[in-house]
Amino acid sequence: MVLLVLYIQVLKKVFLKISSLLALSVLVAITASHTGATQAQTRLTNLTLNQIGELELIRGWKAISDDNFSWIDTNFDFSGWEEVSTLLDEQHVDALDWNGYGWFKVQIEVDSTLIGQQLKLSLKTHNGASQIYLNEKLLIQEGSFSRQKEDHVASSKTPYVVFEFDTAGVHFLSVRYSNHEAANYLKYGLKPGFLLSISRYDVNEITELAGNHYWVTVSLIGVLIAITLVHFLFLIFYPAGEKNLYFVITVSSVAVFSVIWNAGSFSTSPDFILSLQKGLYLSWLIAHIGLLKFGYSFHKNTTPKQLIIFLLLGILLIAGKLFTEYEFPILYSGFSTLVLIEFLRSLIKVQMGKKEQVSIPLWGTILFFAWVLISLVSMNDLITEKFYLIQHLFPSVFFMISLSTYLVRDFAKAQIRLEYKYLEVKHLSERSVEQERRSKAKEIEQKFLERENERKTAELEEARALQVSMLPTEIPETEFWEITAFMEPSQEVGGDYYDFSLSKSGELTIALGDATGHGMKAGIMVATAKSYFHSLVNENGNIDLIRKMSSGIKNMNVRMMYMGMTLLRCRERSIEFTSAGMPPALLYSKQNNSISEVLLKAMPLGSSIDFPYKSLDVELETGDVFVLFSDGLMELFNRKREQLGMDRIKQRLSEISSQSSESILKELIALRDHWKGKVNQEDDVTIVILKAK
Repeated sequence: MVLLVLYIQVLKKVFLKISSLLALSVLVAITASHTGATQAQTRLTNLTLNQIGELELIRGWKAISDDNFSWIDTNFDFSGWEEVSTLLDEQHVDALDWNGYGWFKVQIEVDSTLIGQQLKLSLKTHNGASQIYLNEKLLIQEGSFSRQKEDHVASSKTPYVVFEFDTAGVHFLSVRYSNHEAANYLKYGLKPGFLLSISRYDVNEITELAGNHYWVTVSLIGVLIAITLVHFLFLIFYPAGEKNLYFVITVSSVAVFSVIWNAGSFSTSPDFILSLQKGLYLSWLIAHIGLLKFGYSFHKNTTPKQLIIFLLLGILLIAGKLFTEYEFPILYSGFSTLVLIEFLRSLIKVQMGKKEQVSIPLWGTILFFAWVLISLVSMNDLITEKFYLIQHLFPSVFFMISLSTYLVRDFAKAQIRLEYKYLEVKHLSERSVEQERRSKAKEIEQKFLERENERKTAELEEARALQVSMLPTEIPETEFWEITAFMEPSQEVGGDYYDFSLSKSGELTIALGDATGHGMKAGIMVATAKSYFHSLVNENGNIDLIRKMSSGIKNMNVRMMYMGMTLLRCRERSIEFTSAGMPPALLYSKQNNSISEVLLKAMPLGSSIDFPYKSLDVELETGDVFVLFSDGLMELFNRKREQLGMDRIKQRLSEISSQSSESILKELIALRDHWKGKVNQEDDVTIVILKAK
């Protein structure tokens, strides 16, 4: 099934690639390579750049392997030169009889719509030294051109230059280029030439793309190096770990391969990159053999004969590459495919034999191979990209992480088994002594528990008394509201609190809070909140009051202690609602016969002094009901460990909303009692109800 899905995905990729190539061919047929009587030329128009964005200057180039600076002249006839690709593949190197340097020229016909527009001439690929001229003006100089090999300095930098065409018509690009190591480049599958492109200039896009590519490459290689170091340390402290040894060999080889493969991101010297190519092939082979040995290590004390066959085949491939001029990419890709299949076979054999659970590396390998196949543009890349299996950084890192995850998990399981065995042996050896010790320990523990229980009981009683004493002794009466309130502490005593403040002007402020934690700490938090509330309520609006209370609580420096708080400032039938870390309030509208939640999400008091708290104005009509409650009500458990929840509260409120506020409170208390039954209440429950008269 997996293979079928992969096959379909690859067919999609092939279809899309063929479609895009056909479209590009039509476009090029319209815009490029009109051959005049003497010389080939490329047509550059506004339409071309709008349709394809960036025009790679692939066609129309003619070259000669010689050097004469007079050839820069725009009137020079170069029609007799050899038509080539500037990348200088093996065919064109032979056709030019390349002796290390030469001139390349192309004729460009520029449309009048591009006059005065800022364009970008970019070096997409560059593995030598060059001087690039537009007509007779030097635009780019990279490396140090020389006819002599010892004076030639190559560069792999890919700079760009911003320029403008001041006239329409025919223009000439001339490139004076040298590369004295073309044969070696071709030997290792590298292009010894260059590639130019023309596009519109966008400074933001250029900077962002270059930076992103570099940092993504560095980060992924960094992950491979980090994995190598971690498992190398495992190997140092536990040398007997056979799987870990072969994984270190594999992942370190993949890391070395990735560094060399992406050396262009770190070095601007093509000659230096060229010198690393032997290491590229060696690390490729070691990574494959290490992976096989890692797979075989799941089978205790066995090294199959096929490992020797793979090793010999790999050595032959590398030797053929390093010591001859012949190379067949399909042999490399085929070797990689066979290695991965053999690795999968080894894992499947272990999984089927139930010797060990290897589902993590098994599925990691399957997903890795799927990812690699999908990354390929077409099935042709599977044949031509000889290093296809580990040249893609993202899937390679994913694959190494999946294998590393298995090893870490296996190490952890081994540690757990050792600890269990140790405890088992220790238990058996000390059983006789333990019996006597246990009885004595139980006696001491019992006395300790009794004293601890007495202390906690006393503390809880003090906390409960403190909490109750913090509550107002009477509920204020106003001409606009029926108000009722209820609070019942849990067995452990939480930090619920409600309070009222009625100003001389008749403005009523209601506070409902819930401190984190239980016991005396919660009681202290409530006392602090009450003190701040009554000291500041008549001098500050809701938001300022919330902020000052939060600042005061934070300054207490009590670790992990916060307080949720809801403030209602009632002016006639208008309510200013402010909340900090509390559950939503419920608003029943008599006119619409509906219940809605009123919620402002915010941090609790004591967490952040500068948090942008907000207020919400709510207008009520006669018969409307506004209900505040702490989270202890909606999170109340029944004997099945089910929570009461907001929906049940809203449903019950809709049934009793026509009653008085006192009756509504009694019904909600009855709902609480019915729901919890004989189950202990685990948190304080506080309810405040306002009904508009």
